[in-house]
Amino acid sequence: MDAPHKGRFRLFVRPGGDVSVMDLSQAFRPALAELGADRELWETRPCVALPLAETRRPGRKRLLAERAQIAGRHLDHCDLCARRCGANRRRGERGACGLDASLHVSAYTMLYGEGPGFGQPVFGVYTQGCALACEFCYRPEDRVPALDDDGMTPEALALLLDRAAEAGAQAWEFLGGNPDHSLPGLLEALPLARHSLPVIWNSALTLAPDAIDLLRGIVDVWAPDFKFWTAECAGDVARCPEYAETVRENLLALSGEEHVVVRHMAYPGHEECCRRPILEWVRRHLPKATVQELSYMRVEP
Repeated sequence: MDAPHKGRFRLFVRPGGDVSVMDLSQAFRPALAELGADRELWETRPCVALPLAETRRPGRKRLLAERAQIAGRHLDHCDLCARRCGANRRRGERGACGLDASLHVSAYTMLYGEGPGFGQPVFGVYTQGCALACEFCYRPEDRVPALDDDGMTPEALALLLDRAAEAGAQAWEFLGGNPDHSLPGLLEALPLARHSLPVIWNSALTLAPDAIDLLRGIVDVWAPDFKFWTAECAGDVARCPEYAETVRENLLALSGEEHVVVRHMAYPGHEECCRRPILEWVRRHLPKATVQELSYMRVEP
């Protein structure tokens, strides 16, 4: 069975001619094979969290359904993320993330080479909506869904997750956009799936503390971005001064988790104010975490 695939994915060509693939999706495999790329790039490798997911299967669906109900209540006066905008998303109001209560998905595909411990392929689901406005966002089309987008039902997403599992996915990865804002809909979909795979949460980690608690025991691999060290930098570049303190608090709350992969992209001009203190802080406070430094890529509008 083929894995489901939808959406736009980009190749970046540097001035020297080097090609960088930010998301090595199944769509690029034929072209890369024709160019003579090493096939090890897309060889199957198991997710390190797979045994953990297997041992938690009893009662997992009931836990997910309970957490989804609790998460849904937050949408009446939304306080899921650091912005705590208070929008009544159930009544159609759009929050600071640009979302109503519906689950908005822009893309999904099998992904390869996502990082240490993820395994491959993983099935990546790109949710829309983000309360940040980062100047360097490489998927700016995912920030705010179109006004005429009715969204995806949890049932439809569950079917996609099952198809991906049957096609060989080693894990399900939620990214975006920022999946933090789509927490209720994603939790609704997971217990509807017939399969149980490890869950990777690849987000800005802007969740409120009680929303972090809703994901405990559900997420197997946490893969947060840590973008800015200071409130000033977060406010200037992403228009969210609350970001820096929120991420530090949330990472400290995850210090006991077994699988944490912290990602940082060095934004030009932010070496001393952000990159150095972020890397030093993570190594001091999360010694078990894996740190990934990503290359800066500029997406022209």
